[in-house]
Amino acid sequence: MCSSLLPVLVGISMVTQVSEQTPGWFRFPMSPIESLAGTPVDASFLNSGPAASRISVQTDHFVDEQGNRVRLIGTNVCFSNAFPEKPDATRIADRMAQLGFNVVRFHHMDARDIWLPGQEGLDPEKLDRLHWFIAELKRNGIYTNLNLHVSRTYPGLQEMTSERAFRYGKIVDNFHDPYIDLQEQYARDLLTQVNPYTGLKPSEDPAVAFVELNNENTLLNLSQTALAVMPQPLRESLAAKWRTWLAGRYASLAELKQTWNGELIPLGEEMLVNRDFRKGTEGWGVQGLKANACNVSAAEDDDRPVLRVEMVQKGSVPWAYQVHQMDMKYQEGMVYTVRFRGRAVPARRVSVSLRFAEAPWTIVSRSANVDLTPEWQEFSFVTPVGGVRDDLKQRFSFNLGDAVGQVELADVSLRPGSVPFDPGKEIAAIADLPLPQDLWPARAWADFRRFLIDTERDYVSRMKSYLVDTLGVKSLVIDTQASYGGFSGLHREATLSDYIDMHAYWQHPRFPGKPWDSGNWTIENTSMAAAPPGRSTFERLSAYRLAGRPFSVSEYNHPAPNDHAAELFPMLAAYASHQDWDALYQFCYGNSVHTFKEPKIAGYFTLGSHSGQLVFAPIASIIFRQGLIPPAAATSLLRIPEAALDNNLAEGYLSSGKLASEGILTPESQIESRFSVEFVKDGDAPSLETVPSERPAAVSWQRSENEPCRFLANADAARIAVGEIGGQALDLGDLQVTVRPSEGAWAAFALAAADGQPLAESKHALLALVTRVENTNMGWSEDRRTVGRKWGSAPLVAQGVAADLVLPGDDKPRVIALDSQGRPIGDVPVTGQPGRWTVGLGPQYNTLWYAVER
Repeated sequence: MCSSLLPVLVGISMVTQVSEQTPGWFRFPMSPIESLAGTPVDASFLNSGPAASRISVQTDHFVDEQGNRVRLIGTNVCFSNAFPEKPDATRIADRMAQLGFNVVRFHHMDARDIWLPGQEGLDPEKLDRLHWFIAELKRNGIYTNLNLHVSRTYPGLQEMTSERAFRYGKIVDNFHDPYIDLQEQYARDLLTQVNPYTGLKPSEDPAVAFVELNNENTLLNLSQTALAVMPQPLRESLAAKWRTWLAGRYASLAELKQTWNGELIPLGEEMLVNRDFRKGTEGWGVQGLKANACNVSAAEDDDRPVLRVEMVQKGSVPWAYQVHQMDMKYQEGMVYTVRFRGRAVPARRVSVSLRFAEAPWTIVSRSANVDLTPEWQEFSFVTPVGGVRDDLKQRFSFNLGDAVGQVELADVSLRPGSVPFDPGKEIAAIADLPLPQDLWPARAWADFRRFLIDTERDYVSRMKSYLVDTLGVKSLVIDTQASYGGFSGLHREATLSDYIDMHAYWQHPRFPGKPWDSGNWTIENTSMAAAPPGRSTFERLSAYRLAGRPFSVSEYNHPAPNDHAAELFPMLAAYASHQDWDALYQFCYGNSVHTFKEPKIAGYFTLGSHSGQLVFAPIASIIFRQGLIPPAAATSLLRIPEAALDNNLAEGYLSSGKLASEGILTPESQIESRFSVEFVKDGDAPSLETVPSERPAAVSWQRSENEPCRFLANADAARIAVGEIGGQALDLGDLQVTVRPSEGAWAAFALAAADGQPLAESKHALLALVTRVENTNMGWSEDRRTVGRKWGSAPLVAQGVAADLVLPGDDKPRVIALDSQGRPIGDVPVTGQPGRWTVGLGPQYNTLWYAVER
């Protein structure tokens, strides 16, 4: 039975620690630099020559100078890995080409490694290494994607603020002119120095195909909580632009006041029972209430009643402890005013929301995050409500998180409506107005969000003009990832960027304490093949694919140590082909010295020595770049009127989540058909148009609760099966595969014709079959959701999995087991007759991949 909550493999024994001595396991280490040249898995033939043909956009795809479509697949290199020693750079570039890669994204270069001390300029030695690496990639037919601002901390920023929202200058470097000046200077220094190994500036080199302005960053992420703690001079920098924007919109303060208060709904009656806790805990519920874990009581502080929640045991999930009041009835389009007092020991961040009290648990309000300290503070905010469904129960919630400690709440109030905007006598003109405050009307906040959109557009236009017009950059340029800002973010990219880019991770590690604490993190450890409809990365990605523009996914992974991490490449290559996307980048390659010497899984994201993912890399490249899986014939088009973007600003930015909750955006439209978004001038409500096709799609996804979860692809030259595929014969066209452990066993299988011919005729195909891989003696927790710092040691080991294949074709195939570097180690017996050749794969061959030749 399909279950997204299965933490372990079904039908295959789970052991806490494994090694090559564990029955059924074998060594299978792979090096990030060792050559695959001349082996059956070498996919460098996909790169026919140097990356010297300028990539441009033609309709909705990338093309080369001859007008031929270019599909790109590759990886990221980050931090110091962007500047390897020259001999290593050569070997890495060679190996990447052998994996079939033709693009590399240079990421996090600006964090620290590229700088001279004090950020006085670029380090000449590091720049020389970067130039060499780019030249070696170019020689191998691999294009470069250069990121400008990723994780640089601007001089003086740390002295201003430690607020995480502004870390690396996020948000603020979209409006603060001194930081924009620094971005321009960095772009000039990086892009206009001649690469001595290509003889070209990066700005003019066809091999530098893409430039990204600002990774995962948008001014539209500025929350009311972050706005309240924004320090000077950043605050005044934003306020000055806000006042100038308002002055261009309103002739006077009186006109502004009339507009903001024009649609005001006066405060209504109190909606909460026992809002002041004078009747103890009556009417209030606590999620996570359990002896020896969480206690709740009514107490007094200065003779005033308070609700006290004591959490004595760390919660198992980030939302473990909640305080809520049920049986709310919210009205679509209404605004609500929330007030309360609170404190916490130790300090913690708490979120307050109006939401559903049952699946899908959607928040229908603005979710306010507040920082409680040991001192009492008063909080208030106005929030619109959208996406209400009367058929679902509703509640008012405080999410206290999962940390041990004590939280006290008092004087909690929830009322429909809001108070009027009254600037006070000290504000005589628009030029005197401050940045918005919590109790300002929804119309004021709508104006502020429109101001943020316009200000961000000014930033992007300035930076792109500087690159293209001043520096002469010939690369395709984007601002950032399209979902940053919801559909307003996609609209920004649609009108200002050359293509659309997105990021997604299946079950990215969570850090319940300090961010990126290597000793305190968890994963859910389930397969995406078992994700319920609407809950996979694919739905999140495809919701922001724009009609008429190339679509790129420049960061993607199913991070280690997930037991199902091997599904990354086969699922991504199949779905991206099905959707007719244009560029795929795994995050990230990694090439630290210790992985050269001791190949093992080196962290959450590192591909270079993750055998379970690497064996599928050349297969994914062959499938995606050669278009072996055809696009879906059925199409779905989400039309979003530009007016709908503005109409939603009182409550926030229109998002895919909102449209999904309203039933406009459906998982079926995103999975079963080729999906895209179009912005239109007419109308004010989004709509979805689906055009079905009688031609069966090559990709299918079985996620019914009563059946095994399986992601399948069946095309002439490629077959894929991922998920609970054990115990049953799966018919994939003229090929049959039976994974032999008991029913429901999880595995990932892919077979692709390297020569692009139908499998029955192909002279050379690659096959991979994987279940679990991990380091020797990896130290799993009892619930198998973390290894903490106990990542184990080399060598990497793999769990064997047996399968019976029935292969098509008149000529008898030769099936060759390959070692971890792709070299033949022996033939696998093939029996049968023309049209039905039977092959038995199994742990006895000590391999995860095979060549199939005729």
